[in-house]
Amino acid sequence: MMTPRDPRNSDRPAPDAARDGPGGLLLVGVRRLRGSPVRLLVTGAVTALAALIGHKPDLALMTVVIFAVAFWFSRSGNEVAQVMFGQARDERDLRLAERAALLAQTIMAFVLVAGFLIEVARGYTGAFTWLAAVNGTVILACAAWVRRRV
Repeated sequence: MMTPRDPRNSDRPAPDAARDGPGGLLLVGVRRLRGSPVRLLVTGAVTALAALIGHKPDLALMTVVIFAVAFWFSRSGNEVAQVMFGQARDERDLRLAERAALLAQTIMAFVLVAGFLIEVARGYTGAFTWLAAVNGTVILACAAWVRRRV
């Protein structure tokens, strides 16, 4: 069986997506997500450093502990942890991760709108107002971007 060739350059083999067939592009994206535990440690270190710069050593210690537990959980081999930390092995895991992210975003949208309404009822605008506005803008921008790509 011949290896498919990249139409832009016939000397090279086609990208993974062309070789893997209809679901190939999805699997290429899944393979790129596997480095997330390292990113988790880096994020924890940067957060702890920011807390130390802000003269909050207790917050820095708490951050280190939380991110260390999250890192351990991500490496435990638990299926929930793998989906949660973006280490989907197949289309099913990827779909579960997408549904979980959508549910979390929907819940946060309701929380932000409720906070906004409470702020307005008290007669001022604060963090919830701006976070709700940013959340709505991001949702619309992401929907437009995804719609345009599909």
